[in-house]
Amino acid sequence: MKRIKEAVKEYYGKRCLDHEPECVVCQAWAEFDEAKRAVGIERRRRKIKIMEALLSIDTRKWLATDKEKDRLMSKWIDEEYSEATDEQKANLLKLFKEV
Repeated sequence: MKRIKEAVKEYYGKRCLDHEPECVVCQAWAEFDEAKRAVGIERRRRKIKIMEALLSIDTRKWLATDKEKDRLMSKWIDEEYSEATDEQKANLLKLFKEV
């Protein structure tokens, strides 16, 4: 993303101080932000899949229950999204369960 950011900055210039929907510079940066958000979501999905795989490993003849998976997922969300509200964290947990 760093190279893309630099390319947007070089071609369109720095971000405007205030966002104007008709501004080409603002539109370019909005597209960059959306792409960055999408990449972040995909990375989080991959982390979740890895965590689920690790939770399913039966090294001690123990498989994590759904309740334990929810607890671990909530703990991870609390660490990754410490600035989010409780409602946002609950929505993230629900979203990640659907993945």
